[in-house]
Amino acid sequence: MSVPQNHDNRKARNKYDDQKRNYYQNGMRYPDRWTKYGTIGAIIPGSKFIAFKTPLSDEFFIGKPETPFGLKDVVETVAASGKKLGLVIDLTNTKRYYEAADWSNFGVEYKKIFCPGHTIHKNEDLVEEFITFVSEFLSKNDDADLVIGVHCTHGLNRTGFLICKYLISKENWVAEEAVKAFEEARGHEIERLEYKATLLGQDIPDQPEAAPESSNSRKRGGQKVSAKKQAETKNSTQTNTGRRTRTQTKKTGTILDTGKNIGVGTSNDQATITTTTPAQEPTSQDNKEIDTKEFNRIVTINRD
Repeated sequence: MSVPQNHDNRKARNKYDDQKRNYYQNGMRYPDRWTKYGTIGAIIPGSKFIAFKTPLSDEFFIGKPETPFGLKDVVETVAASGKKLGLVIDLTNTKRYYEAADWSNFGVEYKKIFCPGHTIHKNEDLVEEFITFVSEFLSKNDDADLVIGVHCTHGLNRTGFLICKYLISKENWVAEEAVKAFEEARGHEIERLEYKATLLGQDIPDQPEAAPESSNSRKRGGQKVSAKKQAETKNSTQTNTGRRTRTQTKKTGTILDTGKNIGVGTSNDQATITTTTPAQEPTSQDNKEIDTKEFNRIVTINRD
């Protein structure tokens, strides 16, 4: 969101302030596409997992129309199902969304795994860390009513991949059944095809290749420059060149006004300048007119 260049334009400034209030409050902005997804799913039948998108601290919702979704909402949703939230695993790659220590206020254990987006299916170390921690937690807590909550930013792709990976590798679920159960409980399908393909043991679909660089574009400083930009640059160069020519002409006396008609002889005779040959200097201070021979040399007489 860019600030209007004309700061004197009050209307434009007010519009910018309105936009800013819609998206920002105290510097707290929603995660990208956060409002697109449901807050929390259901407990996956036959498992101890529940998936949800990241809760946000109260500061995110000041002055915004969305209903707040925080840590308390997660705890209460699980409690409403007759279960108790015992562990939350946070897969986001940041700490800015809420105060992790606040989970302890609800008697919930918290585990942070910094998990970059788009690459979890290639990161065996993070997968192993997740599986190991869940296994250890369950071995120490055999309470049948304890539920493990898992979230990334949207509670969908990274969350879905790791939950399904655990069910497949540690609880011997069939891959297709694990993916289906997760998606039905979460209320959204796993969107990243490479994640699904890895879980299902399928070939990872080819990623779309970048379009080849057009011959009408080139790179400048690592960035592509479109043909339109090139044309604008060329026109600017020509304009600047023209200015320099006129400046030089002023010094040398070259005549460049090609559209100017000068009367010669009768009223029907016209002379159009077609050359830029410098005009001859006057032969004396008293003679202010250009020598006729020189004048004839630099003009073409066009008779009607």
